Amino acid sequence: MAIVMTLVATLVVAVAAAPAGHPATFDAWLASVIAVLGFRAWNVWRFPRDPVLRLDASPAFLVRFAAGIVLTGLCWAAFVLLFYRDLPSHEQTLVSTVVTAFATGGMTVLASLPWLAMTYTMLMLVPMAVALFAGDTRADLMLGALSLIYVVLSFGTVRMASGSIREAIRLARENANLFVEAVDREARMRTLNTELEHSRQAQIAANERLEHTVRRRTMLLEKEIEERKSYQERLERLANEDPLTALANRSRLNAVLNAAAPAQADSGQSRFVVYFIDLDRFKELNDGLGHATGDRVLRVLAQRMRAVAARALCVARWGGDEFVIVRRPDDDDDEAADLAWGDRLIAALSAPIELDHGPVQIGATIGVARHPADGTNPEQIVRLADMAVFHAKQQGGGVTCAYRAEWGALAEERHELMQALRRAIDTDALELHYQPIVDLADGRVHAFEALVRWRHPTLGNIPPARFVALAEESGHIVRLGAWVLRRACREARRFVGDRCERVAVNVSVRQFSQGDFLAVLDEALADSGLDPRALEIELTESVFAEDTDQVLATLRAIRRRGVRISIDDFGAGYSSLSYLQRFPVHTLKVDRSFVRDLDNGGETIISAVLSMSRSLGLEVVVEGVETEAIRARIRALGALCAQGYLFARPMPPREIDGWLAAHASSVATNPSAAPVLGDA
Repeated sequence: MAIVMTLVATLVVAVAAAPAGHPATFDAWLASVIAVLGFRAWNVWRFPRDPVLRLDASPAFLVRFAAGIVLTGLCWAAFVLLFYRDLPSHEQTLVSTVVTAFATGGMTVLASLPWLAMTYTMLMLVPMAVALFAGDTRADLMLGALSLIYVVLSFGTVRMASGSIREAIRLARENANLFVEAVDREARMRTLNTELEHSRQAQIAANERLEHTVRRRTMLLEKEIEERKSYQERLERLANEDPLTALANRSRLNAVLNAAAPAQADSGQSRFVVYFIDLDRFKELNDGLGHATGDRVLRVLAQRMRAVAARALCVARWGGDEFVIVRRPDDDDDEAADLAWGDRLIAALSAPIELDHGPVQIGATIGVARHPADGTNPEQIVRLADMAVFHAKQQGGGVTCAYRAEWGALAEERHELMQALRRAIDTDALELHYQPIVDLADGRVHAFEALVRWRHPTLGNIPPARFVALAEESGHIVRLGAWVLRRACREARRFVGDRCERVAVNVSVRQFSQGDFLAVLDEALADSGLDPRALEIELTESVFAEDTDQVLATLRAIRRRGVRISIDDFGAGYSSLSYLQRFPVHTLKVDRSFVRDLDNGGETIISAVLSMSRSLGLEVVVEGVETEAIRARIRALGALCAQGYLFARPMPPREIDGWLAAHASSVATNPSAAPVLGDA
């Protein structure tokens, strides 16, 4: 805008004060002015658009700007020097006014650049002063002097104004910078606000996702906690509960006893009673009707126990068909009250149980021990109650029996005897005696039955019925049976041959049920070198109440080896014609109880067994023949073989040769009847 005004003013003044006598020079001057003004206009057009750059213009722009100012001043200086003297007075006045105005205005505008302002003022006014000094009048001289004075004063004014203008420019620059910075900050703030809003929205979304995840994980955690709690409760039930009957197990029972005993251990009165329950006739039911029915019966009986003993400290299954109840009696209860409580429990357990095929009835025998009257140790109390059951069973069972202190010595004796039996088996301190099985027709010896004997170092001869029962109870029967089998096979080689066909060895049900029985049998035959056909295995009928498929497979394996199989004490236990048809049996040994009761139905039973055996192709041996009269009667019934004291008592191996020689001599002397050599 300033360039345009300057151009217009210059043109107006130039046209108004154009000298008439120098047209060509004036045209050249005017062209120069227009060129300078064009240059300045171009430089202004190149001026930076950025306000900051506009305040801090580049050096090239400032040089061009200063050049334009100086050229403008030179143009006016040239105009004054060339044309001023030739102008009329009124035009001189106009030019003087315009030049002075331009100088004053330029001085004010260019005050921030003192050297340029003073240069421009001098170019504008000094030529004017020179022209005025060259005038003819005194007024011209005064105006010229005033012009010079004005130039000098202008220098001072420029010097004074330049500082203020520079400060104003600096402030303007700072304000501009602050404005730009504020604009920039505002823009950044808007950007930050936008980013912050985006971040806030992202945070809200993230929080929602997190809350959803937390809720889902919380639900999963709660579910996991419930599952762990349920699993823990299940583990506790499994650890403390019998899975079949839902009663407490041994672990829970021991915890209850240990918790109850210490608190009352120093009391002079009994504070709890232990009832040891052993079911009667349960094994027969389990074997006859199957394990599923047996389990159902156990569950029913467990419910009855829980109902009768609702206020008891613990109702537990000890194992199998044995249970334990821990009851805290009333303050005035005595032994009679404890026994009466047990009898009520027996009555509840003995009530009929309805099954699919009809009712069954299971009894119970109960042993009672009191704490602390009978003992202070929880395990001891249970053992004493179990001992009371044992004594009650010896009396026929079905009753409640309280522990007696004098039984402790007997129990200790039984324990010591069990330990001695174990040592006797380990040290080969047992021996075998042999009893012959004789043909009633010709007196020929079919076999010798091996019977184990034990001579205790201090107690002397222990009856087999006593120590075999201890072996069954303690579990030593398996090792005892293996020892008998190995020993009998080894010793039988001395007498089996022309004078005797074989040796018979008793095998217990527990030994037979062991998975390694066939291996033990093979080892005994291999070590002894005995022909398998010279060995006969005697089993009791109870073996057939076990897993029939497994029993049948084992019996067939025994028979494939050539070993004979006989059923001992036939008729005294689990008698069934079906197993005689299914199982590979060679011989039946009629139980001695039928011989003792010949006049009370025994003769009929023996006759029936003999008839049945002949139809099945089985041999029969009648046990317990002790008198000539009995021999004659069973011979008349058709019996062919017998065993008993009439022929010989069990003898050690060293006596067998002498007995066989005496027996052969007796048979040769009286071949019509089997000899009586019981005292041999």
